[in-house]
Amino acid sequence: MVDQPSPIFLGVIGAATGGPSVLSDADCILLVGAEIDYRIGYLQSPAIRADARIFRIGGGWQDLAAECRGSREQNSSARQSWLASCVERRGQFLRAVESHAEEQARRGLHAIHIIRAIRDVLSENPVLLIDGGSIGQWAHQLLCRDRYPGDWLTCGRSGVVGWGIGGAMAARLAFPQRPIILLSGDGAFTFNIADLECAVRQSLPFVAIVADDQGWGITRLGHVRQFGFPVASSLGPIAFDSLTESLGARGVRASTPEDIARELRQAIGKAEVSVIHVPISGGNP
Repeated sequence: MVDQPSPIFLGVIGAATGGPSVLSDADCILLVGAEIDYRIGYLQSPAIRADARIFRIGGGWQDLAAECRGSREQNSSARQSWLASCVERRGQFLRAVESHAEEQARRGLHAIHIIRAIRDVLSENPVLLIDGGSIGQWAHQLLCRDRYPGDWLTCGRSGVVGWGIGGAMAARLAFPQRPIILLSGDGAFTFNIADLECAVRQSLPFVAIVADDQGWGITRLGHVRQFGFPVASSLGPIAFDSLTESLGARGVRASTPEDIARELRQAIGKAEVSVIHVPISGGNP
């Protein structure tokens, strides 16, 4: 797992994460615990080259290692050139995403402000859970740009949302000494928001940041693109801070980027369940 920043990490492969096309260029693909599913095009063309060699970790590791060493020695110059091209494409893509976010952020609080606040506390070595569609895409593209530790948890191949609160409670049990941060969208968070009371009652503290754009962001954007208007995908306003307080946890509302950073840093140092409600302008990567 990429648990430290890496200059050659190219991001997370998956249908919803975006990024430059690199998988389809590869002549050798090594799957380490990865499933053959939609995220890698089921290893079918055009997701991969017809002549690509594919290996899965299992038996024959020594033979695989020897073959990879031989390939590296034979094509060292070509591989270095290809890697440099991939890194440059990744950089171009990230700059485009950040420019898009900055443009959207002119309307007010935005997902990029949340991502920056989380990035500022990564030195605290938190367990990070990402639950949510649109905010999850922003996180994968901007926060997971140069690292992806094995304890940054998502819904994985299922693509479902709404598991975050239960996941944060489980993460607290698994990592009792580390900060637990749940990043969620308003749609995902309301699946099981009453479980905040369970977390409080069972003394399973964590901090949740709720990015609230009052809608099912990915679905809403898809409707607008296909039909010209959203269909039952806009949500009403919810005072997540007050609702959190009613369930026995600590709830706060952030109105500025500075609020987000300050409240997050304070919350990860407290042994209580905290929810930071961040109303943001809509928009996907």
